[in-house]
Amino acid sequence: ADLKQVIKTKTDEVNSISRQISSLNDQISRLVANNYEPNDLYDQRDLLIDQLSKIVNVKVTQNGNGMVDIVVASQALVSGN
Repeated sequence: ADLKQVIKTKTDEVNSISRQISSLNDQISRLVANNYEPNDLYDQRDLLIDQLSKIVNVKVTQNGNGMVDIVVASQALVSGN
């Protein structure tokens, strides 16, 4: 029962972080498309990616318009926004 709770908690945490990264990707892409350099948003996203990488192994790939794609165990976790 304890292990199930730990897995659920970690899964919820991964999903929450992923949603936040996706939202930041969306905000970043809109600003980059209008020739802005959203450094604060990049920093926020980098911190979230660091948090995520402490939970699961991630592969991060730069995408167009400043977005990133994140893959975990060969499965797309975040793809654009």
